Amino acid sequence: MSAKKQQPKRSAAKQSPSQQPKQPIEEPINASRWAALYPVYFSLKSKVSEGRRVPLTKAVDNPTLNDLAECIKQLGLQHKEEPDKKYPRDFTLVGRIRIKLKDDAGKPINPNIPTKVKLLKAVADLLPKVKSNKALSNTGSKKKKK
Repeated sequence: MSAKKQQPKRSAAKQSPSQQPKQPIEEPINASRWAALYPVYFSLKSKVSEGRRVPLTKAVDNPTLNDLAECIKQLGLQHKEEPDKKYPRDFTLVGRIRIKLKDDAGKPINPNIPTKVKLLKAVADLLPKVKSNKALSNTGSKKKKK
């Protein structure tokens, strides 16, 4: 007979944190390689030299970061809002949205929007509809005084 001593089994409560089963940790999204859009790209009041990237016929009055996010959602693309980021040409303009156009293999997520130029056109087409929907919903909820 051998004289081996059996060690008592440790319960899960007494295990150190490194011995407990690890739960998957979500890694933060690295959006540094994603396309960036600023609201000024679609502003009716901005000149091309001030940063507007769409024609005046497709520009809207005072676009917001939320308006852009709504358009990106409708296009079905993954995005990340960065409300603290400033526009490099004019640091008083705040807000940026990052959009994932391509997967890890380099293929477009949405085949209709493979480039940033196509993305600008698609967002410019949707933006007036989003702005008008918000305007309608805001005016519909207000009560008129007599």
